[in-house]
Amino acid sequence: MGLQGEVADATVDIWEYHDISPAVKWVDNFNVFHFPKDDGTFHGISDGVEYMYSYDLTSIKSIIALLGIPWHKNKGQEFSDTFIYLGFHWDLPNKTVALPNLKQEKYIHKLSSFILACECMQRAL
Repeated sequence: MGLQGEVADATVDIWEYHDISPAVKWVDNFNVFHFPKDDGTFHGISDGVEYMYSYDLTSIKSIIALLGIPWHKNKGQEFSDTFIYLGFHWDLPNKTVALPNLKQEKYIHKLSSFILACECMQRAL
């Protein structure tokens, strides 16, 4: 698994100790979920309804901050019903997973280039 996985496992263990759960991870990519709590101190909206939660992104990062665990500036997003995780766009209310538009365009371009190259090679034969 390597060093990244070990640090990620430790991070999840620390969060679980602090009742931050469930947290899923793949190598060094995290997605932390939260559920409404009557005694929560953080506001949030899910499917258009306001709820209270026990933690937010800032609070879960602060728990590991003293350990110096690196957090990529472009990774991590506020809690939402829709989010990017492992390069996919997850939409919980609609129960869908899709490639984001930029990735779709990237792969369509690669496939189109490949098909064009194959056609050119076929004509040359």
